[in-house]
Amino acid sequence: MGTRRKLSTTDGKPRHFIREWLKHRDIKQDQLAAEAGFSTSSVNQLINGKQGYSQAALEALAPVLRCEPWELIAINPSASGRDVDTDRAARALRSALLAYGVDHTQIGLAIDIIGRFVASEPAEERSEQTQTDGQPQPAIRRRAVTP
Repeated sequence: MGTRRKLSTTDGKPRHFIREWLKHRDIKQDQLAAEAGFSTSSVNQLINGKQGYSQAALEALAPVLRCEPWELIAINPSASGRDVDTDRAARALRSALLAYGVDHTQIGLAIDIIGRFVASEPAEERSEQTQTDGQPQPAIRRRAVTP
């Protein structure tokens, strides 16, 4: 069984940013509770500091809030002054480039080249990459085979 943590701040409430992530994603407590498999009162108590959180709870809430579990306790999306989604995408791109074998000294150049490529992509090709549910899909372009 997991251990519940109450990292207290100066006012005695647990230190997490679940309320801020809810606001950032424009999600209501009852929607978060339903999608994460919790009761609304449990989510309310967690957000208001009347109940501590566990790793399992963070792991259940994070996908609904479209973040990583550690971000719920480490990143305040409304006070960071940066776009947390862009930061996450940049970390993922950096990791992918390193995994693909790009030398770490060339990562900046590779990201710059990718940025130029994306910026020059025609608008109609970008619009085809989004499904009707609004989720981006990888672009698959097939070249015509010439005999």
